Amino acid sequence: MGATHNSLNNPLRAVAFVVARLTSSRLSNKQFRKIGDRPLIKWIVDNLEQSKELDEIVITTVASPENIPLQNFAKENGLSCFRYEGDVDHVTNRLRKAAEKYNAEICVLISGDCPLIHSPAIDQMVQCLRQNTSADIPLIPTGPKGMYPALEGIAVARRKAWQVADDLSDRPEFKEHFFPIMSIRPELFEAVDCCCDEVLYFPKHRLSVDTSADLTFMNKLYDEITVKNKNKFNIPSVLSLLQQRPDLLKINQHVHQRGVAEKTGKILFVVDAGAIFGYGHLMRSTELAMQIVERLGWQVDFMVDDETSALLVEDNGMRALWGAVGREPAEQPAHRQGISDLFSDHYYNLAVLDVYCRRDLLPGWRNLFPSDTGMIVLNNAGDWAEEADRVIVPEVFEEEGRGGQWMGGLDYIIIRREIRYAKDKAENKDIDVLAYLQLPEHVMLVKKIAADENLKLVIIDGFSHDFPNLLARSRFFISGFGYSFYEAIYLNTMPITLPTSDAHMEAALFFYEQVGLSPLVIDPVNDKASWPAMANVHPLERKLTDGTERIVLEIAQFISDKILI
Repeated sequence: MGATHNSLNNPLRAVAFVVARLTSSRLSNKQFRKIGDRPLIKWIVDNLEQSKELDEIVITTVASPENIPLQNFAKENGLSCFRYEGDVDHVTNRLRKAAEKYNAEICVLISGDCPLIHSPAIDQMVQCLRQNTSADIPLIPTGPKGMYPALEGIAVARRKAWQVADDLSDRPEFKEHFFPIMSIRPELFEAVDCCCDEVLYFPKHRLSVDTSADLTFMNKLYDEITVKNKNKFNIPSVLSLLQQRPDLLKINQHVHQRGVAEKTGKILFVVDAGAIFGYGHLMRSTELAMQIVERLGWQVDFMVDDETSALLVEDNGMRALWGAVGREPAEQPAHRQGISDLFSDHYYNLAVLDVYCRRDLLPGWRNLFPSDTGMIVLNNAGDWAEEADRVIVPEVFEEEGRGGQWMGGLDYIIIRREIRYAKDKAENKDIDVLAYLQLPEHVMLVKKIAADENLKLVIIDGFSHDFPNLLARSRFFISGFGYSFYEAIYLNTMPITLPTSDAHMEAALFFYEQVGLSPLVIDPVNDKASWPAMANVHPLERKLTDGTERIVLEIAQFISDKILI
């Protein structure tokens, strides 16, 4: 890197401290999640190495086994690594100790979740302090109305300012953030104005990666800039793209930025998922959980007993614990953490149970949980659910006779983001039939129909990452009735039931009635009598909207009234 002050004893040493740990409650292991062709932390380091004013880059983490990959990364890239032995939440003290160890007079704080670090701006701020020896911090002015410098994740100060700020951080919420006392007590720190390039001003928007939505946003920007436009992925090119494509801002516009003293909590989702139960419940619950993380800033863990399900949860940045409620869990893999006694080592403010619709829990099931844990049942209308504080049914259901804790219907449909993102492919229906089938006799039946009618057919028999795109491209979707029927309607794909049981048939008929469609059912005995009528069905008139935000708001209100008061 282009260092100019490389003596450890030089009083003007400028050191960048990259603050990172791999146990983020909203997106675990985020520093090693990829944006384009490299991990997030590699983008940070590559950008820092373009600086002409920095003398050293230090990965600043916590001394715990989970963070060993950060130490290895530092070693592999020829960087120093500071391992803080103190409290994991004492960020101000961690940074102070690192600055003292590396004799940094000018300290450059770099947040480990901001890939778009701009080295020219860092150089300008460091130069300001080198030229103004009495100043403690460089101050970047705001721009014209509604415009701010897009320098998220960068803060520069003298070491003595960090020391003073750490001494004054006498409350936990001050310790666990990046020196908020500097904003609370600005009169204690002398600032010097520092200019900022005009191209770096933009309306305030998240450029950090704290959630899955943020990661999706960054990868979309990367694809647009590098793949389509063949430009470099950096902050000027990102801001230029966003001026041309403000629609991209919607990807993570809903993500909540936590306040310094904001109360947060933990939620446990318990989901029946896997080969026996399918993955529809998990996909729906994962979307709801991710939006809780993004919109409320709460931590969400999952309890599942299926390896594919656990990996899907972890891919979305949440922790997967092994277990089940009201039944014996599947055998636990050796590498999976379980909960031998449900809440012996974990406390959750709220539990959300997404129990398979054909399974009931025994009366008194709530006693499995601590008495002060809020309970929400998702999508199960059994009598056992009456013990919950809330029952949310994100699909059509019989409301008559239900108490005040019941809510649901078509306004509460959960449309997962993969389905929403696939909607632009729904205009090109180049597949006649997509079928999700598991019974061999049903596969043979649908293949016969497709051959007789000369239909382009795609069959899947398990979880598929490509399912949203295939569904969007299909005219018809054939399966036993399930939650994917709502996703089909959202994508203007006609859902057809090939029932696997009388209960499936009954649920499907109620569904068609509520959404205003004539029953579209394949008779396994007399299939040819029904198919021609289906082929001539008019385009869908019913339009479904995503009701996930509505559910999150209901949960937030419940949390506010019952838990965090």
